[in-house]
Amino acid sequence: MCSTQKSSSSGEMSGTIDVVNFTPDPLKGVLVNYASSEESGDEQDVPPSDTDGAVFDLGAKIDDDDETPHETKPLEKKEFQFKKLTKESALEELSKKTFCASTDCKIDWAVGLFKAWRQHRLRTDVVEVFQIGWCDIDADDLNAEHLSFCLCCFVNEVRCQNGKEFPGKSLYKLVILIQFYLERKGVFWKLIDGPEFKRVKFTLDNLMKKRASEPGFERQGAEAIPVESEEEMWKNGILGEENPIQLRHTVMYLLGLSFALQGGEEHQNLCAPGFNPQITVQKGKGHKFLLYQEDQKSKTNQGRISHRKYQPQTTRIYENSENSDRCPVRLFEKYTSLLPAGKTNAFYKKEICDCKRSPKQWYVDKPIGINSLRPVVKSLCSKVGLSGKFTNHSLRVSTATRLYQKGVDEQTIKQFTGHSPIPCGFTSEVVTKFWKMRVTWS
Repeated sequence: MCSTQKSSSSGEMSGTIDVVNFTPDPLKGVLVNYASSEESGDEQDVPPSDTDGAVFDLGAKIDDDDETPHETKPLEKKEFQFKKLTKESALEELSKKTFCASTDCKIDWAVGLFKAWRQHRLRTDVVEVFQIGWCDIDADDLNAEHLSFCLCCFVNEVRCQNGKEFPGKSLYKLVILIQFYLERKGVFWKLIDGPEFKRVKFTLDNLMKKRASEPGFERQGAEAIPVESEEEMWKNGILGEENPIQLRHTVMYLLGLSFALQGGEEHQNLCAPGFNPQITVQKGKGHKFLLYQEDQKSKTNQGRISHRKYQPQTTRIYENSENSDRCPVRLFEKYTSLLPAGKTNAFYKKEICDCKRSPKQWYVDKPIGINSLRPVVKSLCSKVGLSGKFTNHSLRVSTATRLYQKGVDEQTIKQFTGHSPIPCGFTSEVVTKFWKMRVTWS
């Protein structure tokens, strides 16, 4: 039976969750927080002070009766205590607002689209070319009034590559990404809530209202994989361990489903054994289990001020003794035993062309790229006739969906999947409606 324990920073939670089959298992006990950490600081010696006269020892001896300092002792130099002098250019670079790599890619895409639209308008429009021509987003003397006018025209005229209109939420994200670009440059304008950009807010609000009333603009998220379709994958040999590609896809499927991994980043960032791996095989009370420890720095925890209280998630998944053919622990051990002892730390590696000649090593020391990992779940689902939006993120959605269908409360689901805690002020009714929206696919 494959079961999972999930840690939480908010306290202990009772109950056991089986991620794949969601059947109770008396061996698992209580959900325990394995991610506890203690804040520690280096103690420094504090020089004694005269509390009556509030006189501090700064290297000079001063008597109470005589205010003339006597012999002065030079301060001991502690060069190791401070770094070298910070240059103004380095300080300016350090003080800029930064984003994660995926957000930077989205920012570059949005700004590139805005610049391409501006060049198009400059070539085709002569009436309003003055205001648009002055609106250079990279200029040091960028004017808020010109930018506000251009953003209103931009969100109304921009289209997808196929000529269709963007959904309202996509228009909103485009404006926010342009705002992030300005913040990255040190220009902190609120392009929607700022007083200089009221016109942008009203234009965007009316466009979003109009697009929401039109058919075909509802955003489709990743769909959950039905249990029946997963069973069909096993029976038809789509999931299994007969060849290197099949084994790698099966391990990826089981790890994503069991640990509710992020669609792309967390799969790609998994490390192979010997390179400080996030997933290790452990043994406790006579049963083997996989222990997943989230990276100290991940998509949801980048070490910023807002993440200082975040506790990395830790999950256990026990071996399936009832059905060893589908046991994630056994399949994980088989996959890692067939990996080469190379220099690359990537967990997912390319297969050998003829594995029959090398039965003890099925993979070479070359990592699988992100473009090869992205279509894995989509390919598996298409082989059993599933149509819709099925991506690697569907494994994470499937985990939350199956937990909800088994009656697990919403707070526990959020803690298990690693989503941010439910905000204060949210009522149980509101949260329940939110999670019911998430499980309408199955």
